[in-house]
Amino acid sequence: MTDPFLDTKELNRFLGLHFRLLRLSKGVSADAVAERCGKSKAQIYRLETGQSWRVTDWYALSSAVDSPGDLATDHLRELLHRYRSGDRAPERMPFPPERD
Repeated sequence: MTDPFLDTKELNRFLGLHFRLLRLSKGVSADAVAERCGKSKAQIYRLETGQSWRVTDWYALSSAVDSPGDLATDHLRELLHRYRSGDRAPERMPFPPERD
């Protein structure tokens, strides 16, 4: 049996989708996240669409959408548990357009 964590591309897509959903649920634009965490808007979109994630990215972006450290840790732990249990991002990302 293959370990689902070995498919890092799929895990990155999963984390990206869930970060975008978190950001949108908080009503924070990608521009605001980029400004708050010192990344470009293009970097934010690359992460949201499945570029390589690091734990430090998750914490930087989570704090940029007002999700404190403990909450970010709990959320990441829950997402990793869901991913390991078989939950996956849809093949086509359901991203609504940005509203400015």
